[in-house]
Amino acid sequence: MSKEKSKKILNNLDKITEFLLGDTQENFLAGEKIVASGFSKDENDTQVKQLINLMMRQKLMRELYIVESLVQTIYLPFMYGAYKLEDIRIGDKISDVCLKSYNLIKLIALGYY
Repeated sequence: MSKEKSKKILNNLDKITEFLLGDTQENFLAGEKIVASGFSKDENDTQVKQLINLMMRQKLMRELYIVESLVQTIYLPFMYGAYKLEDIRIGDKISDVCLKSYNLIKLIALGYY
């Protein structure tokens, strides 16, 4: 995979992640879980609204078959022999693409039952 191709793919995956997290981005980057905290009604309402917004964006990602596309992004390079799993090392371009795709799948599925 060329450097330019991997850069474009990673850039697009970053854009999808930014869209998915939206107004909850700071909380997820800090590793916090959004729950009603009991501090004030306004703060609780804001957190509940952010959680609802996140759930709607997650649903949209599933309905647009983004998860399936991400799975194919991980699967196809190995299926057609472009890469062998045994030869992949941390820091390889394909490793970065697969890792970012996998993390995005986890974000889309977060809290889904």
